Amino acid sequence: MNDLFCSEVARAEHAQLAGTATRADAWLLVEHRGAWGERAVEENDLPAAVQAWMQAQVAAFKPLVGKTRPLLVRRDDDASQATFACFLAIAREERRVLYRLDVQSHMDLAGLDLAALLEGGELEDARCDRGLVLVCGNGRRDRCCARFGVATWRALAAAIGDEAWLSTHQGGHRYAATGLWLPEGVAYGFLTAAEAEPLLAARSRGEIHLPCFRGRTFHDLPVQAADGMLRAERREAALDPWRLLEAVEESPGAWRVTFATPTTRHVVRLQRDTEEALVSCSPAKRKTIDRFTLKAVESEEAA
Repeated sequence: MNDLFCSEVARAEHAQLAGTATRADAWLLVEHRGAWGERAVEENDLPAAVQAWMQAQVAAFKPLVGKTRPLLVRRDDDASQATFACFLAIAREERRVLYRLDVQSHMDLAGLDLAALLEGGELEDARCDRGLVLVCGNGRRDRCCARFGVATWRALAAAIGDEAWLSTHQGGHRYAATGLWLPEGVAYGFLTAAEAEPLLAARSRGEIHLPCFRGRTFHDLPVQAADGMLRAERREAALDPWRLLEAVEESPGAWRVTFATPTTRHVVRLQRDTEEALVSCSPAKRKTIDRFTLKAVESEEAA
C-alpha cells in the first residue's frame, strides 16, 4: 500500500484551501446506515427505486434551485432506529433553508415528489431551524476520509448531537477531513478533532472558521478563491460581510471579482493557473488542479 496520505501531503505543502469547494446550490441528503461503496450514492444496498428517485429529484430541482448534489448520511450504525431522515438543504446566496422529512422506510421516499412539493410551497411544515454540520467519512472512496473524518465527526457529535452527520464524498479528499455547514453553504477542509471546538465556537457566533475555509458552495471557484483571499486580507470571519456584484475573466486566467457592502466595494484581482497534485492515495492518483494567486485588493467607497 502507498505510505503517503494525500491529505498529509497537501498539508505539508500548505495547499491552498480557498477556491476548492464543490459547487452546489442545494444538497439532497438521505440517511443510509448500510455499507457505502467507493461511489456511495450509486454503490449501496438501497432499493433501485430509491436510487432512481434520488437521481430524478436532483434533475427536477435544477430549474427550481440550481445544481443539486446528492449525499448519503448517517450518524451511527444503530439499526434499531425506527425512521430514516431525508434533508433538502437549499444553500444559495439569496436563499438558505433546510427541510427535514422522517420516513419509516426508504421506499416511502420513492413516492414523494419533493421538487413539486417545494415548488408548491408544501414543504414549509418540514422546515428545520437547526442547521447541519457534515463530515465526509467515506473511507471506501479515500482512506484519508476515514482517518480524519470519523474522529472529527465524533468530536462534533459529542458537542452538538444530531446536528452532526457523517456523509459520503463531498469532493476533494486531499483536503480531508472535509466538512459542510448547511444550509449556509460553507465548505471546510483539513478538519481534525481538534478543530471541532473552534469551528463550533465560530458557528455559534455566526462566523466562519477561517483556518479551514474552502469557500461558499454557491460560488464558482474563482469567486470562492476571491472571497477567501479577501477575508484573509481583511481578517473578516462574518458569515455574510459582503455580496457578490460580478466576476469577470478579463483575460485568460486573469479574474476580477467585485464584492460590495452598503458602504464599500472590494475588487479582488487574481490569477487562475494549474498545477499537478496528489489528489488521492487509495490508490495514489495525481491530476491537474486549479491554483489561484492573489494579485491585488482594491477597496473604495460605494457610489
